[in-house]
Amino acid sequence: MKEYRSSLGNIKIHRRLISQIAELATKEVEGIDSLAITSRMWLSHLLSFFNISGIKVDIASEELKIEIPIVVKYGYNVYEVATALQEKVLDNLLRSLNIDNAFINIKVKGISYT
Repeated sequence: MKEYRSSLGNIKIHRRLISQIAELATKEVEGIDSLAITSRMWLSHLLSFFNISGIKVDIASEELKIEIPIVVKYGYNVYEVATALQEKVLDNLLRSLNIDNAFINIKVKGISYT
């Protein structure tokens, strides 16, 4: 949990909120098919019922670290899609939470042929 202080009190940002903002960014970037939770479809389907996305957020140090596993659509440049996602996540964090510094790891787990 990331904590900020204002003149009126404390503001606590839970890592689940940061994960949700990153997950929404994956839906806004063209070329991303889905988040890659696991290679086993039945397990990823089960985890989706519990609202588990597979995005890892580490707020232990001063630096915010986010790891996002994705599946890229066939025909898109993987590097361009990954960098576009990094930029989109950082932009959404800045607009939503006023966080302008984060280390965003994108792990491309596969390519979707559908």
